[in-house]
This record gives sequence, structure tokens and C-alpha cells, in this order.
Amino acid sequence: MSDVTTNNAPVGAFAVLTAAQTLAAIGGAAGTATASLAAVLGASQNLDQLGLPVGGLRIGASGSETPVTTSAAELNVLHSVTAGTATASKAVVLDASGNLDTIGLGAVTGADSSLGVVGQSAAQGGAIALTGGTSNTAGNAGGAVTITGGTPGVTGAGGGVTVVTGAGGTTSGASGAVSVASGVAAANSGSVSGAITVKSGAGSNGALTATGGASGAVTVGSANGGTTATGTAGVGGLVTVSAGDGGAATGAGIGGGGGSIVLTPGAGGSTSGGTAGVAGAVLVNGISSVKRTVVAKTTTATLTAAEIIGGILTANQGGGAAATYTLPLGTDLTAALPASFATGYSFDFSVTNVSTNASEIATVAGNTGTTAVGNMTVGPNSGTTVHAFGLFRVVCSGAGTFNFYRIG
Repeated sequence: MSDVTTNNAPVGAFAVLTAAQTLAAIGGAAGTATASLAAVLGASQNLDQLGLPVGGLRIGASGSETPVTTSAAELNVLHSVTAGTATASKAVVLDASGNLDTIGLGAVTGADSSLGVVGQSAAQGGAIALTGGTSNTAGNAGGAVTITGGTPGVTGAGGGVTVVTGAGGTTSGASGAVSVASGVAAANSGSVSGAITVKSGAGSNGALTATGGASGAVTVGSANGGTTATGTAGVGGLVTVSAGDGGAATGAGIGGGGGSIVLTPGAGGSTSGGTAGVAGAVLVNGISSVKRTVVAKTTTATLTAAEIIGGILTANQGGGAAATYTLPLGTDLTAALPASFATGYSFDFSVTNVSTNASEIATVAGNTGTTAVGNMTVGPNSGTTVHAFGLFRVVCSGAGTFNFYRIG
């Protein structure tokens, strides 16, 4: 074959061309891919771009390469990813400690055994927060958070839901508290804040003549006090049920009424010809204590609603004369009681005559809206046969009206 020349310089038939000689022959630029021209790597063995079909790139040992079948769009989800930071439409890469800042999930399904969500271990143990989504549409409710035990097999028990706080530290750390709080209504909206309902499941219906299932029990209890060998054992945990205080009026408005605490046993089940069930009861095991206020009275007076609601009055007339204590108006008593104090509800108060003068008799009298029923005279403490004590039960009989009965 004839000699090959480049830049008018002869090159032997078997000589190796330099990059410059090759580029001069084929017209390309080192490191730049050009259509229909040979590709020449740059000084750093680089090439600006190269188009390959899916599967055209193979990685592995010679003769056993594995084709890379990922598309360009799939590979691009790794571009500009920061380890430990979740970014929309990008791949998730954990940081060096295996952490990820925030991630939004739809349904999360566990394997056959369990699904665990565990707070991060750190100097301050990581908290776990479950928060419903915020609505971006006016008038729509925020997202609810529901925790439901699993559905059982045909004869199995349903899965329970257990909320347990962390144990205290080994030396003196207190155990964690359990707090369940409803949401606060928006400021200046006048809306009612969210309610909290703790309710057991309903019993199953019995087929035909079979016995229906009992509904589940609701137990609110604290743990036992800690034991000891020779020291002082721990006191059992206190259980406190408190209603909310009424809202304050910062100006000349009317303050809100405090929340009531209502204990209502279940009604007995009805029947279509059999025997109706017996209604439940509210039972107190142990000492029952009600906070009372003692008010000392002397001469004849009209009692205030607060004085009889307080529970205990003493009478010591003085001057050797009798005294009459008139109950407040029914409307005044209604105003002093919570709005939930409806017809049929009652409270008790007592009058103890501490005078030893036989002439100083105390009489409890009714008023408009408060009707006396029974013997209203409380004699003085002047002898062993005198009944110097009176117990009265005030029963709401309607709007602004009350009957009060001598029951002791």
C-alpha cells in the first residue's frame, strides 16, 4: 500500500498515529463526542457525552458482564441527593448514622410478625409524634389519627392497643407520663374544643336464644407502690379526674362555667317479653370524701346559694331567741349550679345547732322556687333527747325550682 501522509509528513504503514495526527485526519476534538466521527478521549480519559441504549452498558468481569437496564430517568433520581435529607421526586439516601429527616407516608404495612416504630437513641431519647394532616381547604377538618388493634381470626381476640410510658432511670428518674389532650379551638372563634372519648367495644349479639357478649370494660387505674425490704414502701399512684376551668372574661363579660364530671352507669338492656336487664351502679370501694365548706350562722338570715352548696352550716343564735334560715331563691340557686345540673339531680347540706339554750331553736324555711318538704326545725343542743342536727337533700324539680327534703 502507498504511504500515508498527515500534515504533508509521511507516516509508515504500520506506525501508530498520535492524537494530534488522528484528530487532523478525522476532524474531531479530544474529549468531545461528535456525530459520525471517531471518539477520542481527552487528556483525563474523559468524553463529554455518549448515547447508549438501555442495556447497552455492561458492568462486571470480562465475559460475565451484567447489562445495566436502568433508564436515564431512573438514574436521575439519584442526582443532587443529600444524604439524610428527603427531597421530592428524588431517591432516599440515609446519612452516616442511618437517619432521615422527614418522610411522608401513606399506609405502612408490617410483615407477619410486627411493625415497629422506635424513637432514635440519643442523649435525649427521640420522641415519636403521630400528627394528622393539616387541611388546606376552609371548612374541612384536619386529618384524624386512629390507632386500631388488628382484626382477629374467627375465634381469636381482637388486637389490643397499649400505651405505656418509659420506666424511670435506675437511680431516681420518674417514669414518663401519659397525656391525652384534645385540640384547642381557634382563637376568637367561639368554637368548642375537641372532646375526648374513652369507650370500650360493644358486646356481640347472641344468635336467637344464645347469650349476647358483654361489652368491654374500661379501667382507669394507677400502678401499685414499689415494694421494699426494710424501708418504706411506695404509695400507690393517685388517679385524678379533673374538669376544665371556665374561661376568664378579661373585660366586663361573663366568665365561663367550669366543666362538670358526670359518672353515668349503663342502662339495663330492654326486652320484648323477657326480663329486662338491671341498670349498672356507680360503686365506691374504700373511703369516699367530699370537700365541704363550714359556715357559721347566728341570727335570722337568708342563706346564699354558696353557703348551702358548701354543705355544712352551724347555728348558734344567741340572745335566747329562735332563728329562721331562709333558703335562697330558686333562680339564684340555678345560677350558682352548673348548667349540667338538670332535673332530678341533687345535693345535700346539713344544719347543726350548737346552742345549748333551749329557746334557741333553728328553723329552715323555703323561698320562691325552693319548697320545703318535711320537718324543718332543728332543736338546740340542750339535752340528750334533742335532735340538734338536720340533714337536707335539695332536688332540682325543674327550671329554676327545687324541693328540699329533711332526710335526717
